[in-house]
Amino acid sequence: MSFLDLNDNCVTLTGLYNKISASYVNDATVTVTITDSSGGALVTAQAMPYVAASDGIYQTVIASTDVLGDDGDKVTVEVNGTAGDGSVFQAIESVYIYNRKLKGTS
Repeated sequence: MSFLDLNDNCVTLTGLYNKISASYVNDATVTVTITDSSGGALVTAQAMPYVAASDGIYQTVIASTDVLGDDGDKVTVEVNGTAGDGSVFQAIESVYIYNRKLKGTS
């Protein structure tokens, strides 16, 4: 699994891969939670559906009406999921708000 790719308010998890079975995971239930620097929830467990005919790609768009903070604010993006075989995973990344959108990683 590679980490999160953030483009505007689109959150993408790319290449979810099971190294034991040597195959991409295309049947997981995936959610994203975004919290502010004090741990307050901005987005809670929003579903990230599988992108059809992709190799382990899951994606969602955060609504433009969701308040993610002001420019320069740092937020934490956490992706959690459970694969069809019961395997669980988590990815966490800190990002900054730029033009009131998720931009860049740190």
